[in-house]
Amino acid sequence: MSIPYFRGLVCSLFLCIVCSASAQFNIKIGYTGNYMSLEKTADIFDRYSAQFNENGKVLKQPRFLNGIELGARYVFGNHIGIDMGISSVRGDSDVKNVSIAAGDSFSTEWKTSLSNIYIGLENYFGWFGYGANIGYQQIKYRNKTSINTENIEILKQNALSSRFYIMLESVSNNTSFSLRPFVSVNWEPYNLQALELELLPDSSSPASSFDEDMMVFGISLIIYNGPGRN
Repeated sequence: MSIPYFRGLVCSLFLCIVCSASAQFNIKIGYTGNYMSLEKTADIFDRYSAQFNENGKVLKQPRFLNGIELGARYVFGNHIGIDMGISSVRGDSDVKNVSIAAGDSFSTEWKTSLSNIYIGLENYFGWFGYGANIGYQQIKYRNKTSINTENIEILKQNALSSRFYIMLESVSNNTSFSLRPFVSVNWEPYNLQALELELLPDSSSPASSFDEDMMVFGISLIIYNGPGRN
């Protein structure tokens, strides 16, 4: 994420702290796991793997990503909250010691990451709640091979996205736990042509054929410190 996004989050957190003392302010930290399926990425990796002489070795698109979520929550009247934060998840895929058509043997490793900075609203009804947020979600692909041993950034793009979720929350005076199944959708597609040209440089397909709409399903386990909701 770029520096302006982080500055915006810091400013939002500061405003929450200095607002009305009647509200409840909580810092949050948690684990999040995502499932995503990008058909165009899978197709690019499949066509690239067709060059291998070993049928059992195929470069797969990572579908399960996991990582951390950090942020804060500001609750008004125990029923309405402003939620903001950053999430970052990652998945890896690789093939090792494969032979390509020319007879050379090599290994390649890809790292896929999704980062999101967001702000949203939540409603609470005792232990149950629901919420929605809007933010900028960044997808990034990095590659390392046995020839080039440094991780090289191949693609990095931002897109406006929204997350919709429900909350099952255990509330206490000092620490609260929240389980959040969610679905995240992009308002605009990513363009994955950079992956195609990196793996298949002779490709002549137009850029528009690599636009990919993305939907992510996931679940987060969040821990809040500070006073809980009554």
